[in-house]
Amino acid sequence: MQTGWQQLLQAHYGGFTPVRLSGGYTNDMFYLEGTDPPLVAKISGAGSKDARNEVRCLQQLQDAPVPKLYAVWEEEDQLAAIMDYRQGQNGQSLLDSGSPDVSALYESLGRTLAAHVHRHDYRPESEIRTGTLPQTDLPFVPEDLAVQSEEWLKRLPRGLTALTHGDYGPHNVLYTPEGLTVLDWEWAEWNHPLFDLAWTCWFTKLHYPEQADEWNRRFLNAYLHVRPLPFSSEQLQSCCVYKVWQVLHKIQHAPQAQAEWVRRLRWTLDTRIAPC
Repeated sequence: MQTGWQQLLQAHYGGFTPVRLSGGYTNDMFYLEGTDPPLVAKISGAGSKDARNEVRCLQQLQDAPVPKLYAVWEEEDQLAAIMDYRQGQNGQSLLDSGSPDVSALYESLGRTLAAHVHRHDYRPESEIRTGTLPQTDLPFVPEDLAVQSEEWLKRLPRGLTALTHGDYGPHNVLYTPEGLTVLDWEWAEWNHPLFDLAWTCWFTKLHYPEQADEWNRRFLNAYLHVRPLPFSSEQLQSCCVYKVWQVLHKIQHAPQAQAEWVRRLRWTLDTRIAPC
């Protein structure tokens, strides 16, 4: 942590030792060891639209299982969001360790999404990002994949708008047997609820193909038990294509990531994501 940030935050929160946390790709995360209550500082570029989008979401979701937002500070070209430190095990680490809690994790993912996130109806005054149809004309994406994608994007679901996390799944939650904490709201947007369901299924199918159908069924059934949502497997697939294109647009200036995400687009177009 930069000295200026440490001095500014210590003036407000008392003495602490900054401990860098893993997981931040576009920001720096620090546990402020010694504060009461325990706090985390998430530091991003002040011009980051994603960081400001996350702050707006957390402000709206303080009654949900998300980190409590205490303050937002701006200093020169950086923005720091101060939030409480949450206990729990990263959901993806449960999957990687073969934990017996995986089934409970996926059921909790479904219930939490239905009960605490998608219950928020569209509020334009919130200034949270609104989802828009991505263009399929990126120069690093082969034309045949763009043409196939356009056909899938014609099948996107319509008619419902709710707050969506944008990158929901086991990789962005902390798990305890008592419940989840949902992290990393930078990609949140007003959109159809099916996008979050599809992205969770997509993530699981990509990284854990042998277990994906079982885990995704548990996730979807738990969600639908709380919040009925009719959809077809084709609509879920179309949402996955949409989400991959969102990522492709985000990496236009990151050539080192483009080949992998083009591969993932091709895989998405060739693979049934909905559980059988």
